[in-house]
Amino acid sequence: MFKSTQMAKKGEGGYRHLIKVPLLWILGDQVEKEYLFVPFQEAFDLVKKENHQVEIHQLKKCDHGLNNHEAETASLISNFLEKIKTIFLNI
Repeated sequence: MFKSTQMAKKGEGGYRHLIKVPLLWILGDQVEKEYLFVPFQEAFDLVKKENHQVEIHQLKKCDHGLNNHEAETASLISNFLEKIKTIFLNI
């Protein structure tokens, strides 16, 4: 599903089946053609099928660097880490 990373190398499905830990995936909506070889929704569905602990966010009007979305990105990361802390530490 990824064009330029190890995720794309092992057969059609890549290595996503090996990721079993909670995963936060934040992508801008302007990177699809450059980084994915399938549409966003299909990529998201593939990842969620293999790992039910994935949280996926697509930011609107956003590039690969998540530029101009720093506050939104920080909030998503903070909320995700709080969830992980709660899950693993039972806090």
